[in-house]
Amino acid sequence: MQENDVSIKDIESNVFDIEELSYFGNFECLTNLLIKWESNASNSDNDRIKQELKEAANAFFRISIYVSQMQERQREFNLQISGWRRATLKAQKEALDLKEKLNNIKSSL
Repeated sequence: MQENDVSIKDIESNVFDIEELSYFGNFECLTNLLIKWESNASNSDNDRIKQELKEAANAFFRISIYVSQMQERQREFNLQISGWRRATLKAQKEALDLKEKLNNIKSSL
């Protein structure tokens, strides 16, 4: 692997991990609160609170799916950009090598 290559391992160990850890920490905190509130609401007779908590949990679930999809798209984008950069650097190196080879041939004539 070349010095400028970005691998899955590199992507997994970058700043996105810090953001993801924060996201997952917040996700777990809110999940635990919703579960706690729902269990407390189930002990009461207030159907409105039960319904609102169920709607909040469902909305939170849909948000988490959306965020996960955005993260996956970002990873794919990063991999595509990395591949394009690798190909560009390889082409530039090959062009420089050929130019140097051509200059060596010219100087030996």
